[in-house]
Amino acid sequence: MKTKRLVFSNISMSVVLTAVVVMVYAFTFSSVFAATIPTIETVIKNGSNATVTTAPIGTAVKAQTTVASSTGPVALGTVNFSLYPNTTCSGSATTQSGVLLASGVADSSTTTVGSNGLSYKVFYNGQADVYASTTGSCVTLLATSGNVGLNSTLSSSTITVGGSVYQNATLTGLTANATGTVAFAVYTNNSCTADKIDAGTKSVTNGTVSSSNSIQFNTVGTRYFQAKYSGDQFNTGVDGLCQSFAVVGAPTPVPVPVPTGPGILSGTSFNDVNKNKTRDAGEVGIAGFTVRLYGGTFWWNWGRHRAIATTTTDVNGNYSFTGLSDGIYRIEETKLIGWAQVSPDYKWVLLINGKSLTGLDFANISKVNGTTTATTTPGRKDDDHKNRGQEKKEQKKIEREEKKEAQKEKKINKLYDRINKIRGGNDNDRDD
Repeated sequence: MKTKRLVFSNISMSVVLTAVVVMVYAFTFSSVFAATIPTIETVIKNGSNATVTTAPIGTAVKAQTTVASSTGPVALGTVNFSLYPNTTCSGSATTQSGVLLASGVADSSTTTVGSNGLSYKVFYNGQADVYASTTGSCVTLLATSGNVGLNSTLSSSTITVGGSVYQNATLTGLTANATGTVAFAVYTNNSCTADKIDAGTKSVTNGTVSSSNSIQFNTVGTRYFQAKYSGDQFNTGVDGLCQSFAVVGAPTPVPVPVPTGPGILSGTSFNDVNKNKTRDAGEVGIAGFTVRLYGGTFWWNWGRHRAIATTTTDVNGNYSFTGLSDGIYRIEETKLIGWAQVSPDYKWVLLINGKSLTGLDFANISKVNGTTTATTTPGRKDDDHKNRGQEKKEQKKIEREEKKEAQKEKKINKLYDRINKIRGGNDNDRDD
């Protein structure tokens, strides 16, 4: 039996070997490089093309990224830059897509640093049969501020002795997450260096600060308030203005002029034992009542509530106002402990031609045990009951009259308020 041999020529064998080598190489290359994930390194550059991690608010910066692999060729293709207005690569981003790599490097367009800082994240779109697509890590830039401002206002520029002042402070030009403290103080000189009084140190949180403590001043003079910001890692410190304010004395009340003339008004506060509002024989005067005089030249001061003169009844219950000019006056008896006034005050007292008016009396009853101070003989039980009933009636009658008088006075006061307003008068001198 004859056996056939497979014979290859030298040329044919070379061709076969070459094809095998090419196939093996192609397979090996695609297996190695098609699955390779390159590294992405991103930095942030300032206007001088220096790599930075912080930059002042308002300056221009850009991102620069490098795509490379230690086992493969220079990366080609494009990258997408995602810019975030914060330092966490979170939230909405501004995307710059399809930026070509040149020798594996690409730059973003420039942007301005905001008060919150910024951050970048880069996505590589891959290279067919060479590198897979991939995303780089978040790269951040912290904002700094060298133009911090401190504006301050005072709660008042003028106070009276015993009053208080505090200061408000507003910081400007800060980074959004600014911290630090603002120290408030009061001084006695206009350079804010002498006799410091601490007014509190307040923390700055996210760029805001609360007001100073309120400081009370008990001496007259000019004082100066100042706020000072400490600054922090990303914001420079700054001093506020030295603000002045005045501490003045309490205004001296303008005395109500007492009309002068030969006129006299007089009367007696007495114990009205029989409660008939008329002074009868045997009804004694009461010492210690305060009597006030209001009014003056005609009705010019009649409706005003500040007394122009005050006196006290003497041991006999008598009072008098002397040296009065012609005009319309009011005379009022004030309450005295243990007594109840049963006759009304004098609302319209007219002095004419310098004459004097007497007998302007005030009837009062004792409130001790609900009875008068007059001596009485013991009566029967029925009489006591009747007396108590009569006393209650009298008390109710007095209360009704007092209520009527109060209502009348209220109406009269309203009337003269209108009169004063029409004539341009000032009611600020009324005595409460």
